[in-house]
Amino acid sequence: MINANDVILQAVTNIFLTMEQVWNNVSLWGVLTVLITSFRVIRQFLKFDSGIKIAQFWRILRYQAVYFIRYEYKIWVVPVLCLTVLAWVGGSVNASVLSVFFWANVVWWIVNVGISHLFKTNHALLKQIKNTPFSILSLGGSLFLNAYLLDNHFFAILGTKTLLAILASSFLGISFVIGSFRLWQYNDSLHPKNIESSFISNERLDALMITLICSILLAQVYGNHINFSLLPLVLSASFLMLFGIGKAMITGQLWNKYHKYAEGGMLLVSIGLTFGILYYYLPASWLKGGMSYQRNDLLYTILVGLLVSFFSDKLIAFYRYLQNTYTYYFLDQPIFHKILTYIVRGAITISIISVISWGFLYAYQHLELYGLTLVLISILTNINSKISFDIPARWQ
Repeated sequence: MINANDVILQAVTNIFLTMEQVWNNVSLWGVLTVLITSFRVIRQFLKFDSGIKIAQFWRILRYQAVYFIRYEYKIWVVPVLCLTVLAWVGGSVNASVLSVFFWANVVWWIVNVGISHLFKTNHALLKQIKNTPFSILSLGGSLFLNAYLLDNHFFAILGTKTLLAILASSFLGISFVIGSFRLWQYNDSLHPKNIESSFISNERLDALMITLICSILLAQVYGNHINFSLLPLVLSASFLMLFGIGKAMITGQLWNKYHKYAEGGMLLVSIGLTFGILYYYLPASWLKGGMSYQRNDLLYTILVGLLVSFFSDKLIAFYRYLQNTYTYYFLDQPIFHKILTYIVRGAITISIISVISWGFLYAYQHLELYGLTLVLISILTNINSKISFDIPARWQ
């Protein structure tokens, strides 16, 4: 029979263990962050020499605090909830999780301040650096590194608490990273810019982040080793790097006339990269939950996602060709033009949906939800692919 006092005592012990781990880290990185932030505020304050400017400074600082609390409170509610969950599951968070709060400030300063001062006379070079795949990879790597800041022995524990701990640790790291970026931006102005990158759209980035989190969690269900959780991260980082460099080469003047060859080369390299990553990270077969899974099935699943991401573009390009071609012949008869255009749009749209649905169905049949998330990752990381079909008709 379970004693209620023992349960309460265990819960309190878990809370103290978690708080002790957190405080051990806050005592170092938290103090450094506060000192650096205070230094920036004091340096800005010393620039004002008159009473009017000092009063204006305090008024702006007060507005910054009010705006930050008003618009960013949701980001800081997440760490509280995550720490509560981690305390409940038993002090499983690693103390180094909060170091991201400090290092995110360092990364932000290097990218937005250090590089700007270093290349302030060369705006073209600065723009080129900020548009490279490294900019978004640095953010993505910081976000999802926290999914693995759990104690190693905790991965051996099965059940709901494992998933809760992984999810809470992931979002704890994410909230501290994003919160630190937003805090530094409020230090500079009352209206901070949204976190965005010209390398990848916000919509695609949001979808990719959610898919990665789901894939990390599902890896604990379908895999029996931490490499299954690392696989979506390695694939996404590799594909983002490959397709980002490929896009820069294709849009450049040197490779413009070799557009088709460059695309074909990217497809072949991505296939070879997938082979290498899977054969390095995963065994030929494994058992989990009484089910047998094969590495080749996972390989074919990811290749299906790559093919879908490449050929969806070709279908949209084919639609554009048909629309432009037939519009030329039916300009004087708009009613036929509309009918024909809707037929073409419907046929191509159905074709795209059919191809993507077939890829999803194939992935689900072989590795269920885990395979489905890997297909989505391979599609979303191909930044040259179109994930929306919204092309206006010619008469619009």
